[in-house]
Amino acid sequence: MEKRKRVLIIEDVATTLESYIMNLEEEFSVHGACNLHEAKSAIEKCTYHVALVDIMLAGSDETNRDGVLILEYLRDLDEGTKAIVVTSLNEGKSVRDYLINLKATDYINKEQLIDEGMSIVKSKINEVIGNNPLKEPIKWETLIKHLAFGIREEIFVSQCLDKLKTKGGFENLSTTLISVCNYLMPLLIPKNIEKSLEIDSKLSVIRGKFWAKGQGKAVEIILCNESLNSEEIVTDSKNKLLESIKKGLKIIIYNLPDARREDFTYITSK
Repeated sequence: MEKRKRVLIIEDVATTLESYIMNLEEEFSVHGACNLHEAKSAIEKCTYHVALVDIMLAGSDETNRDGVLILEYLRDLDEGTKAIVVTSLNEGKSVRDYLINLKATDYINKEQLIDEGMSIVKSKINEVIGNNPLKEPIKWETLIKHLAFGIREEIFVSQCLDKLKTKGGFENLSTTLISVCNYLMPLLIPKNIEKSLEIDSKLSVIRGKFWAKGQGKAVEIILCNESLNSEEIVTDSKNKLLESIKKGLKIIIYNLPDARREDFTYITSK
């Protein structure tokens, strides 16, 4: 499972985009987009720690401001992505607008980029990310809202403790789930469902399918007792991303390569 910080590079010049990716991919999980459509598609699938956004995304067309639309989209989505603006504009008012109204975190002037090269980009990204997560560390209440959609918290906890028969009680259940799911959040649920988890009473397995924006892919999350052999569990995929065992609680994450992002939706209040 990918645990590196995620960076989205939005740049319309193909050679420049390739240079960004080549120089950053050793340290970060890097994706690229060359226009507004590709950028929005990438952001819909994955939540990024940093987005490096070129304001003009139409070559020599100085009136193009598709980068501004991307900043607005990130601001309104509010998933904690830190935007760094790349601009050739020397107008202080425009830069202040990006930083204040559009909630960009920092900016790089293209002249500065020419002078200092990729070192200034790496420096800015590391400065913005630091060692911090996207937002605050995931809380139990937030995790349950996503993971156990349609199920009351007390019922979910009771079912886990009763069916899985693990040690450590609620403390082990909560800390282990938070530790594993921290790299998956936000979780999107399949459309048109009443609840996100199913219970296989025969095997004492609790499972659900989600779009994990923290990984940019669909996953199946399976909770069971460590005594259960993974081979006994029938899944749509054998592409295992992670298996974690703590005090008898086994959590398995499978990738679902054939699932589509458009089949999942954000959690809404019920």
